Amino acid sequence: MNSVNFVKGQGGLGRLLPGEDFISGLLMYVPTANYSKRLKRYNSLNEAIADGITNADGTETKASNGTLAFTLVGGTGKVWTVKVDDLLLCAYTETAGLSTTTLATAIYNAINAGTATHGFSSTNGTAGTATVVAPVGLGSSINLGSHLTAVCTDTGTVTITQFGVTTAGVYAIYKLLYYHISEFFRLNPNGSLFVHTVSKATAETTFAEIVTLQTYAEGKIRQLGIYQPYTFAGAHVTAIQVKATALETDNKPLIVLYACDMMAVTAYGNLVDLRGTLSAKNVSVVIGEDGAGIGYALAIAKGYSISCLGAALGTVSLSAVNENIGWVGKFNIAAVELDAPALSFNDSTYGRLIKNYTTAALDAINAKGYVFLVKHLGVSGSYFNDSHTAIPATSDYAYIENNRTIDKAIRGIRTYLVPEINSPVKVDAVSGKLDMNRVKYLEAQGSIALDQMMRNSELSGYQVTIDPDQNVLGTSTINVTVQLVPVGVARTITVTVGFVTKLS
Repeated sequence: MNSVNFVKGQGGLGRLLPGEDFISGLLMYVPTANYSKRLKRYNSLNEAIADGITNADGTETKASNGTLAFTLVGGTGKVWTVKVDDLLLCAYTETAGLSTTTLATAIYNAINAGTATHGFSSTNGTAGTATVVAPVGLGSSINLGSHLTAVCTDTGTVTITQFGVTTAGVYAIYKLLYYHISEFFRLNPNGSLFVHTVSKATAETTFAEIVTLQTYAEGKIRQLGIYQPYTFAGAHVTAIQVKATALETDNKPLIVLYACDMMAVTAYGNLVDLRGTLSAKNVSVVIGEDGAGIGYALAIAKGYSISCLGAALGTVSLSAVNENIGWVGKFNIAAVELDAPALSFNDSTYGRLIKNYTTAALDAINAKGYVFLVKHLGVSGSYFNDSHTAIPATSDYAYIENNRTIDKAIRGIRTYLVPEINSPVKVDAVSGKLDMNRVKYLEAQGSIALDQMMRNSELSGYQVTIDPDQNVLGTSTINVTVQLVPVGVARTITVTVGFVTKLS
């Protein structure tokens, strides 16, 4: 029946979750000057859109056209193959009697015949020249270099002018930023995101802006996503950890999800072993990416890894501090986007799509401590493989949930003990040691936040103890011991099954 239908929207009011575990940050290093002015908090995707961050191509500067100036024909039956990178624009077979002028016209027509497929078009310029026009959306990805090629199977020759020689292409400045922000709020519509964008022409190596952003957020950021479109190096992870450690010392702890360009990796075996070579407990490296939707299109257009950083950050933001983001029963992150999970590099054997990898290959990548997306047989959706951090698996802080749990406990304990700084401390007049009433009071103060974590099922147990046999008069120091029993994660479930003649 014909009717008027209504679909209720969600997230438009920007209502926030209780507490502060969901407060996140996104730090993006992008080679576009317009990005460097942004340092702001958004409580919904609509707020970001209202601030000018959109998915439109309207702010793109297209690279100036490429040209093919033919200087010698190949001859009858010879084939000209014209490509932009691996994208075929035409494969034209010469007919008899062509001149360089008529060859250029024929190539021009052949390119235009395939525009609906590859998006490029051509105009017939000066005699013997075919001009190649790029479609909208490629920005700087085709500037200079050797993107445009034309090869003849015989002795035909051509002089090529690459795209961007006259006018360099520039991406629609907010498209990538929009993607990660929209993915964050898709996974957690009630999240809160502090965004800092920084223009960088080369890879960032010190990550000083981590401190800038956390300071701007007044220490509220619990999880931070960092993206840069430059080649990955293990030294980046180490440098990020230096900043995370400094913030932890300054009572502003956070965990970091890091993503960058992994396209230099052509075999998964060449991935840096994060578990075996690094010691960065607060940092996780995200190499998952979309394999068929918007993220895939962006990666192809830009020529570097896009990753699923926004989705990963949103999932961490949504999860309780003790929860593994790979929990299959709770965190299916696939919509149309990310339903075809891929890796953010192109393996020469397996390609990009997760479905093409063997179990052994995925196990090997997992063992190196990377965060990516997988499918589980018999269950629809896409899921994170695990919540690894870049530190040996034997560490107490080998997973995101370990770090988030202890960070929350420390923040909570500190909240209730800071008011006791410089407070008077009564001691036993005979022994000079701590008065037991004061001991019990401080133990109770230190337990308030942990009691709440217990009610939230974020801890399995805890104990706060203060040894009364302390010389506070001599040291002006009270030592408090806190023991936490975390919540476990069922990473492996082993089932023994078989036939029996009767049940025991």
